[in-house]
Amino acid sequence: MMNGVAKIFTHYDGYRRAEELAGNSRHWGLTFCIGTWSEGGREMGKDVFEMIQDFGKRRKIFDVHFRNVSASLPHFVETFPDDGYQDMYRVMRELRAVSFDGAMDPDHVPQLVGDKGIRPAGTAYCIACMRSYLRRANEEVG
Repeated sequence: MMNGVAKIFTHYDGYRRAEELAGNSRHWGLTFCIGTWSEGGREMGKDVFEMIQDFGKRRKIFDVHFRNVSASLPHFVETFPDDGYQDMYRVMRELRAVSFDGAMDPDHVPQLVGDKGIRPAGTAYCIACMRSYLRRANEEVG
């Protein structure tokens, strides 16, 4: 359990164990939720950047949920990428530095005034943040 929600993997050691059980298959990898990892804080065993270095360098991050939060557990609020405690530009730069080339999506998009349903304005805002971070990371990392 993590924050009252059942999870299969809740920390670094669990992900490493899953990788071992998969026999280091090229078909095994993470959907790496930056928000969930940030929510977990120290309880996760490694921070977001250590995870990117470890799993990312070995090409084991397949998908990224690009989400920020206000703080770690026990109390957090999901935020826009530019409005939480995690340095999301640094996240993008580190992903770029390990040559991440998988899928990435805004996750749990906060609601803007007037947004309903799929939250088109909030989603557009998140994607614009992601694109600006990627453009800058491409300039810096190459």
